[in-house]
Amino acid sequence: MSENANAQNRTLQYIATDRIFPHPDNPRKNLGDLTELADSIRHSGVMQNLTVVSNRISQAEYEKILDSCEGHPTDYQRHMLNHGLEDSYTVVIGHRRLAAAKLAGLSELPCVVVDMSYQEQVATMMTENLQRVDLTPYEQAQGFRQLTADFGMSIDDVAEKTGFSSSTVRRRLKLCDLDGDIFRKVSDDESRQISMGDLERLAEIEDEKTRNIVLASIGTRNFENELRKALNAQENEKNDKKWREALEQREGFQELRDYYSSEYVLEKIIMLGDDPAVLDELPDGMHFWSILGCYLYIKKKREEKNGKEVEKQEAEKQKRQEAYSRVKEAFRRAYDLRKSFVEKMKEKDAKTHLLDALVMAYEATKCHAEPNILYDFCNLNGYCEEHLDQIGDYPDWYDIATQTKAGSSKIIMYWLYSCCDDGPMDCTCSIMNDNYGKYLPESRDRDRLTVIYRGLERMGYQMSDEEAALMDGTSPLYYREAQKQTEPEPETEPEPETEPEPEEEKQEDGTQVQTRFQAFKAMSEEELDFELRYIGVPTHGIRKAIMEYDTARDVAERVWWCPASQDCDSFENCKDCIENWLEQPYKPNKKEETNDG
Repeated sequence: MSENANAQNRTLQYIATDRIFPHPDNPRKNLGDLTELADSIRHSGVMQNLTVVSNRISQAEYEKILDSCEGHPTDYQRHMLNHGLEDSYTVVIGHRRLAAAKLAGLSELPCVVVDMSYQEQVATMMTENLQRVDLTPYEQAQGFRQLTADFGMSIDDVAEKTGFSSSTVRRRLKLCDLDGDIFRKVSDDESRQISMGDLERLAEIEDEKTRNIVLASIGTRNFENELRKALNAQENEKNDKKWREALEQREGFQELRDYYSSEYVLEKIIMLGDDPAVLDELPDGMHFWSILGCYLYIKKKREEKNGKEVEKQEAEKQKRQEAYSRVKEAFRRAYDLRKSFVEKMKEKDAKTHLLDALVMAYEATKCHAEPNILYDFCNLNGYCEEHLDQIGDYPDWYDIATQTKAGSSKIIMYWLYSCCDDGPMDCTCSIMNDNYGKYLPESRDRDRLTVIYRGLERMGYQMSDEEAALMDGTSPLYYREAQKQTEPEPETEPEPETEPEPEEEKQEDGTQVQTRFQAFKAMSEEELDFELRYIGVPTHGIRKAIMEYDTARDVAERVWWCPASQDCDSFENCKDCIENWLEQPYKPNKKEETNDG
């Protein structure tokens, strides 16, 4: 607001500096460092006049103030009692100029004398202060509230006087619903980089308590992750309600409150974001359901009573399923953070970091075999999966250029980021999927994701604490096997006479029978590759594992192929099937000899 706005009966005159006093209710208590301004005034004088009001009141008005304060005057009442009967003035606009002029030794100042009520004086000072760029978000929000609540101004009036739009004023007032103590604390913390945009995004969180918890992390590297976690939980709560209503209306479905009961076995895992119509795919019969996190678990009654050891294994399997679900959700959230960082990058920042992106893309590409570059690139440019399905193919380049709102540097950045083949699960699956919920530090995908994070950090990205814990394996979300209790060794007894061990099985040529694993380990890489292809085993992964690891179990922990194929219903990547297959006796394949002539 200009200094001449909303002023009646204006007169310009030079007034002695010692007759001008600061307003006791000026919202700006700290005037800051006045040295530079005082030097400027000392050299060039005051270039802009002050806006002041006269303190002169009548004797009757003076006595009225004296009677109303009853011995406990406010700052403004005390000010008027001290100066109301003298020929002096109070500043409304120009407090820093007044203080700097006194510091510079000026004897008089140019002033516009206006006629304003006390309420108009405070409102003018408040609107003037709201235009300052150094106000904290808390100070700005409180200023708008004071204008509307204390002075009865409408949102449109505040917008007109301060120069802000009505929608901006309305959004700032919404910030006053935040916890005042937390809001003030984070706003005053100069180490935090708080934007109004981030504060306004808090309004997306419907629960007040959760909103203030997330507010405490604003301006830190954890804010984006905490915000998404809260919004995901909010969405899960809505989906939870949707699914419960859908399940209550269906026959043959009953809630299972004891999720870990050994009387039930897992039948299907469904994401809460899916359509309830997927229940139609289940076979007829009684089904039991539980909701944990963002997943719906469907179980059925165990057909036979298993022994305690089997029940224990089933309980461990269920714990792994839970860990898998938790870690999967966390990795999906981490990917959203990375993708959002790239999408929101400014054109000038993209141009600055093109070389960093190129290095990141090159190093990440070396870590994987078949990147789905086109899909990721189209997705960044505004083509969702449904859109790609509708057009039935990847769009023409000129269609992409028309669709995207990104500049040339950002489009190049999108392409380089797409070359990394980053994704919610594509880039992170083997970090824990190979062992279903258990951290696997030597995974190839972990190396690639490390490269991606390193590249993004060079561009200014900050990993949240949760992301760092997922990468170094310290996250409590991962599955960890229960420690086995050591039992005391039994007292030694004389060993009974043992029957002689049977002779080792021999092959037709008299040599000892080897297991498949022993035979494979003795082969060269070329021989092993030919052998696996001959018997129909996918060579990708299993050949490398056999060459690198010393036991069949280690190989089984790290490959996806299962010899039992569709006949296996194991949840844990068929490790037992693979190990048993490798430990079976090896019988050399009788390769047909070819006749070249």
